[in-house]
Amino acid sequence: LGRICKNRVDELDFNEYSQEVLDRVLMSDLIKKYNDSDYRKFKENVAILAVGLPYSGKSTWIQKMHNSSDYVVISRDDIIMSLANGESYNKAWSKVDQQKVNRLLDLNLRSAVNYNKNLIVDMTNMSPKSRRGRLSIINSSYAKHAWVFYIGMNELKRRMNVREDKVISEDVIFGMMKQFTIPMFDEFDSISFIYGDGSFQMCNNF
Repeated sequence: LGRICKNRVDELDFNEYSQEVLDRVLMSDLIKKYNDSDYRKFKENVAILAVGLPYSGKSTWIQKMHNSSDYVVISRDDIIMSLANGESYNKAWSKVDQQKVNRLLDLNLRSAVNYNKNLIVDMTNMSPKSRRGRLSIINSSYAKHAWVFYIGMNELKRRMNVREDKVISEDVIFGMMKQFTIPMFDEFDSISFIYGDGSFQMCNNF
């Protein structure tokens, strides 16, 4: 499957755009029910990259995983809050040294890989360029998986309105949407599409 639909965004409803992409990518013979063993086929370790807009449920999904303790979670937001000195995320984001955050993020990811830890990168990872930087650190002993989170704009805006601890403008959200390129098998061994209602589809390249 070639890379498709780069930078084509319907700003009225990201979910409709996402479904159009899925209709063109997900072939019936590739869809299969999720199984834990699929994440370990042919590889010793597991690396998962979350892909999705802010407020799309990435961190919540990860926190609710029944086996989340088996993974090291690499999160830029967590690093920012560790440097926040008790301040809110919004204040901390504007004050912290972003270069220091980048260095700590890189250090945490490299450390997890060096110690052969199963890991989850909890970031937006919307473009191939952003994903490439993370994936280049993850060695060949890892099975690499993408979790792509889709949510409609109505629900996204509702969550934006109720989240006071983390405020991101619509302009920033739309900018991220325009960067989105769907993950493909030249990057990952499997790709799971997770929707706002908790349902998902999975395709793999095993």
